[in-house]
Formats: sequence, C-alpha cells, structure tokens
Amino acid sequence: MMGDSSEVSSAQAAFQSFSDLKNYLVVKAPFSGIITERNISPGAFVGTSGKGTELPMLKLVEEGKLRLVVAVPEVQVGGLAKNTWVQFQVKAFPSDTFRAQIVRISGNLDLKTRSEMIEMDVENKDQRLLPGMYAEVEIGIKRSEPAFVVPLSAIFTNTEGVFIIRAKSEKAERVAIRKGNTHDGKIEIFGPLNDNDSILEQASDQIRDGQPIE
Repeated sequence: MMGDSSEVSSAQAAFQSFSDLKNYLVVKAPFSGIITERNISPGAFVGTSGKGTELPMLKLVEEGKLRLVVAVPEVQVGGLAKNTWVQFQVKAFPSDTFRAQIVRISGNLDLKTRSEMIEMDVENKDQRLLPGMYAEVEIGIKRSEPAFVVPLSAIFTNTEGVFIIRAKSEKAERVAIRKGNTHDGKIEIFGPLNDNDSILEQASDQIRDGQPIE
C-alpha cells in the first residue's frame, strides 16, 4: 500500500508540474484593452536567446482611460496642487477643449530639464483621444505670495539688480523686484508693492530716485 501511495503522490506532483508549465504559455493582462502593437507572430520562438527579445511581445492599451504627463518648469512648481483640474487641447480636435485632474505630482526635480513631472487621468470613453498624442495644457498656478503684472517696458536691469519705477508724491522711486513668468508682452513681478501704486510704463535707468515725474 505504501508503494501505491508513493506512485499516486508522484503522479500528482508530475501532473501539477505539467499544469504549472502550461500556465506559462498563457499571458494574462491585468486589464482589458486593445492590442496596438505585436512584435511576434504565431509559432515564433520566445525566449532569452530569441531574436527581438528587446521588444515586448505585445503592447496593450486601455483606451477608455489615458494618462497625461506634463513637465512643469521649476519656476512654477510652487503653485502646483493635487486634484487641480486642467484644460488641454490636441491638434486632431483644435476646436475642442478637454479636462483632466492632477492625480500625481512626482515631488522630484529633473536636474537636466529643471522641471517636475505631473500626471493626470483622462476619461476617454468615446475613444476620441489616442495614446501618444501631444497636448497643449493650461494649468492654473496658485502663487504663495502676491504677484503684479506689468508691461515688459516697465522694468529695467542694471548692475545692482532689477527695478521698476514707482511714482510717489510726484517723484520717482526705484523699487527692487523679482521677475516671474512672461506672456504676451507682460511680466509677473514680486516685491514691496501695493495695489494702489502708480508704476511708470516706460522705465529707464536714466530716471533717478527723487526725480520729478510729470
């Protein structure tokens, strides 16, 4: 009886081994989708010594939900926040605007590009958007300190720094500022300014402190 029991155990172990080996022949994806790329053909050898092993056998894409990845410049990362909604457009549909929500901020600055990667999930149930498309993204950035926007001509730079000229009691007053983002001929500035300040639109290093302003 002991011999028969050993043979049964051995047969069961052999059957399990063949079953495990057979399972290796089936590749199961962790999600449903569409195969967009196939690098092997039926009957091709797949293994470490096979040709083309540097490429994946198949490329499976979940088209119902896409991921949008954006590199945000260092100067703007301080205003990023998770769950913020952004708008973007793609060249295939120039008249349409799509929305997505920031779900992940890398928390790391790329030393080569001086930017931080953020990711957004994009609902694509109608499958109009395709994986690999380039998008133009508009992100609302919140500043941690107040910023003022002035024409580029309102600032000037010399060896001492960057300045604007404020009119105070009808006289010129130089105010040291820091520059922010520029867009469409205007620039963000940071410094000891107030909402009711009058700033010269055409600044120059030739205008000195205390000089009368008409």
